[in-house]
Amino acid sequence: MEEGPFMRKDWSFLAIVVAVSTWQLVPSYGQLDLPARMRSPVAAAAFFDLACQLRYTPGLGKAQADVALALLQAAMELDPDTTAYYGMAIELASRYAGGDYAKEVGQWLGRYISPSAQFAVCRLGIDYVLGRLSTSKEREQFLQGLLESSAGRNAVVDSYLLTQYGILLLERKNGPAAKALFTKAYQIDPANRVAFAQLIGLAPDAVEPGGYLEHLRLVMQQDPLDMDTAMAFSQYAEQLELYDLAAGGYGYCAGLFCYLHPDKPVPAEIYLPWVLCLYQTEHRQDVIQIANKLRDQGVVDLFLESVAAKAAARSGEGELAERILSDAEQMALRLAGGDQQAATQAGLRPRHVAWFYSFVKPDKAKALDWANKAYAQEPNSPITVALLAYALAVNGQAQYASSLLDQAASTQIGQLAGAIVLMSGSDKAKAANALRSAIAKDPGSLVAEVARGHLTELGYTYRPRVESAPILERLSGRFGQTLTPRFADPNQWIGFQVAVPSNTIRFGESLVASVMVSNQGLETLVVGDGWISGLVCVDVNVTGDLQRSWPEMIATQAFSYTRLAPGRTARSQVLLTTGPLEALLDASPQAALRLQFTVRMVEAPGQKAGVRVPPVTLTINRPAVELTAEGLKDRHQRLARADLTEAIATSRLFVGLVKEQHAMVTGAIRYRFRFSEWLPQMLRDALLKEPGLLTSQDPKAWELKVHTLAYLSGLDMDLDIARAAGECLSDQAWPVRLMAMYILARQDGGFQQVLRWAARYDLHPLVRQTAGLLAGPQVP
Repeated sequence: MEEGPFMRKDWSFLAIVVAVSTWQLVPSYGQLDLPARMRSPVAAAAFFDLACQLRYTPGLGKAQADVALALLQAAMELDPDTTAYYGMAIELASRYAGGDYAKEVGQWLGRYISPSAQFAVCRLGIDYVLGRLSTSKEREQFLQGLLESSAGRNAVVDSYLLTQYGILLLERKNGPAAKALFTKAYQIDPANRVAFAQLIGLAPDAVEPGGYLEHLRLVMQQDPLDMDTAMAFSQYAEQLELYDLAAGGYGYCAGLFCYLHPDKPVPAEIYLPWVLCLYQTEHRQDVIQIANKLRDQGVVDLFLESVAAKAAARSGEGELAERILSDAEQMALRLAGGDQQAATQAGLRPRHVAWFYSFVKPDKAKALDWANKAYAQEPNSPITVALLAYALAVNGQAQYASSLLDQAASTQIGQLAGAIVLMSGSDKAKAANALRSAIAKDPGSLVAEVARGHLTELGYTYRPRVESAPILERLSGRFGQTLTPRFADPNQWIGFQVAVPSNTIRFGESLVASVMVSNQGLETLVVGDGWISGLVCVDVNVTGDLQRSWPEMIATQAFSYTRLAPGRTARSQVLLTTGPLEALLDASPQAALRLQFTVRMVEAPGQKAGVRVPPVTLTINRPAVELTAEGLKDRHQRLARADLTEAIATSRLFVGLVKEQHAMVTGAIRYRFRFSEWLPQMLRDALLKEPGLLTSQDPKAWELKVHTLAYLSGLDMDLDIARAAGECLSDQAWPVRLMAMYILARQDGGFQQVLRWAARYDLHPLVRQTAGLLAGPQVP
């Protein structure tokens, strides 16, 4: 096949031509009239697009990441107000780069942190800098400086910075100062787990009960599949005698357990406190239903049946209560007094029967009989000793009961036994105080219910240790109707939608998707951290005249930290035509393509239970450009008087046609396209003939040159185009020099000598830096 007009003829000669042209022009640097600061969002976008092409190239390496960062730094300098540049730079430097960017990341964080900043990106950058700094003093200066410059912009980031500062002070054994920082961090963000844990560790009483519950409830929303947090919330609410709240919490735990372990019954550590809390509320019928369900699942539990019987009795269902009580008694006697293997499997021992006759179906004689049997079997068990002491006390044997109280003092039953011994004396007030102490040990238990009865007999009352009204008022103000946890299938919690303005895009058009996460559940969800990471991945498949596939081409932190109430939606935008896809679209203007995007949420690390959010697939048509001779010639003729937007669009099309024709000549693509004999020369004239896209001497044309050079990226340039690009290395505008250097360095010619010179002598520090990266480690 005969070489076409855009094919390179001699690569080694190309390197010489470019180098010579550069060296001839370089001495004029000293006479250049350089602007102090160049600003251009338009030119910045060109550098950002190339950085994205590198960032989203499969198998991104350290060297590529370093170059991408240099391009991003150029975009930042040209457009310092676009925060997306800083976010991507922080991520690239922290995850992929080979160089040390601690100083730069610290500066970028100062520009990036804002109310809409991605917390995950901020945290990544902060951790990166802290890990790179070698001394405690340097880390302190970094944290102080960032706190001073960004305080008040983003509460979650402020809280994280204060926490890291507190940890630093703890390492220096400065507990008081660390406590102050943890306190402030917790006050700013009550969901901050690390700050809360550190604060509680330093000063257990620093957080009032309402604050403790608030923190646990917030953490439940942040990680709704964390059983430990849900249980801690329920248990603490129970301790505070907030039984409606605790019952809701245990019900949530039961639902979560069934979701995590669908083949197992709810364990006793969940259902027993659940039914006990319900028993203390107006929802006692729920206790009966829970007992029925567990019974049907084969659960044998004397305690459960006892609470169910009492709940039935308190609900006015006396016959049902008697039947449940009778069945429970017969079951207990059969197991405890018969087959030891069956009793062991059911977890039933004589002490359980003694408890039953002491607090559920009181029978002093039977209680004492079974307490003695239990003591004979487990003489070293504090609970068994307490049951015997209680049985002796209620049977009027206070002297014998007293001898056992020291062994049983740690138990609620033992304290109740001691109170009953005191009741047999004359000091009723002391007995009442002992009863109050016994009740406070576990206020919701059936033992506490008996103790309350004795306290009433003495003419005294019991008051909870904490006033519930202020706590509930505080929590209700914070959580509203979502205060009481309610569990629902996590697979139904999240609605995930992706929308685009059109299912067709033309050559040169960008496609931005609106990504939406809606809360379809009953609980407030945290998006952007914790369970819902806010990460979005996009798989790209191209069919039609060309076939390409890029799994996970895009992986981006789409959502900032947001607490999403039920029924609410969080929205973000994701650019889909980026990375290698953008390069393909630009290089094939006459290809009719079908673009398929599969957009999916990415699970947070360590996400439990395999919750999956169904992905969304979009199909977009990119029709071929309809070329006409009249239209192309008109665009060429108008270049000299076109505004910047139109000129950049023409440059994009013309360079795309150059790339396409080269690919056709080399056989890289074989789809049908329109071609005329005059077209190659017209395209060359547009690029090279003064005032061409690459050769214009107009100082105002530098932005157009930057874009034209960027579009040339990836083209195997012939000598004339390479020479024109090489002449841009001496352009007055540093962005032009940097862009020319980048695209020429990607050619196969020997360009090292020019790069090394620029790395030492170019007037702009960013050009020197980029040249050094492109030249490799040979530059000192």
